[in-house]
Amino acid sequence: MSFKFAVLPYAILILFLPLFLLDSSAAETTLTPSLSLKVEYDDNIDFDSNNEIDDFSGSAVPGLQFEYLTELLQFTAYGEVDFKHYYDETNFDRTNQLYGINSKYQMAERFYLLGKFEFRKDETIDSQLEETGRVFERDRRERYYADGGFRYQMSELSEIGPNLYYEKTNFNC
Repeated sequence: MSFKFAVLPYAILILFLPLFLLDSSAAETTLTPSLSLKVEYDDNIDFDSNNEIDDFSGSAVPGLQFEYLTELLQFTAYGEVDFKHYYDETNFDRTNQLYGINSKYQMAERFYLLGKFEFRKDETIDSQLEETGRVFERDRRERYYADGGFRYQMSELSEIGPNLYYEKTNFNC
């Protein structure tokens, strides 16, 4: 069994658990769809100064965010898929994905639990340029990120608490 199928059900269960423990039914629930459409011209798709390839591309990025808020719980689940299509150079077509869950549960007046899980599937050429300003090569990548911990709020400006996180990245997926 692969890592994503082994960990995902447990991460979802842990982050959804506070929903089942609540006594209060007063909650604010929001479902927010989004859509971004873009057409652009790129004069050097592969960032190669020796063999410049140019083309027009179109992209559509549908997304959805679910938010559930109570006095004690803040829960958000989100996802988006980025479909990018090149008109002539179809070998550069791609589909990037991002899915995640964030939660915060207040156990006592100044004590709360935090949790986050995120899955991202993209191409490294996009993120390398954004993160480092340099481009190496085009690779498909899957990234899993899980984060959890608790906090004690000492004052309005100060809090303390441990956090544990796990991150795994697979290349050429």
